[in-house]
Amino acid sequence: MFHITSGRKSAFHRVAVLAALLALLCGAALPAAASPPQDLSFTFDVTYSPIPTSVGLGAWSSGGLLSGAGDIRETYVVGGFDNCWKTIHTTSVLTGPTPDDTITVRMQVVRIVEGPPLPDPLPPLCSTITAEGNWTILSATGVYAGLRGQGQATISTLFVPNPGGFLELFVHSDLDGRGHFH
Repeated sequence: MFHITSGRKSAFHRVAVLAALLALLCGAALPAAASPPQDLSFTFDVTYSPIPTSVGLGAWSSGGLLSGAGDIRETYVVGGFDNCWKTIHTTSVLTGPTPDDTITVRMQVVRIVEGPPLPDPLPPLCSTITAEGNWTILSATGVYAGLRGQGQATISTLFVPNPGGFLELFVHSDLDGRGHFH
């Protein structure tokens, strides 16, 4: 004979389905885990030539979380002037090992030491600057995709008269901080 049911599922079955749905929803809502922060450092050596120019070219290397090297293209904007820059804001695009592998770094520093003025007949600029501030990674592509980081920056600049009759600006930057892949 036939057993007639009301069409309702047992309480156990309803609880089991609800628990499975909750587990599925919670798993989908959680973000992917980021790697733990680690030490991350960069060194930039950039030449701006001939002055005046707002674009510098050079080389970069890194250590810690990321061990790499390549080419750098950097632009800068300065603020305040009293024969020497007071603040420097740079955007550096690091490239390598391929052109599709890039890291864009923003640095903001404030002058802490200025050197003597350039000799006559050169413009009345200080010959050297040391500045300190901070840096952050704005974006990363290719093998560096997902890289995040920030820290402290120190730069040293040197104006050098070129035998061709123009000035060149050499900038060395040390960036130390923490980073992770997201």
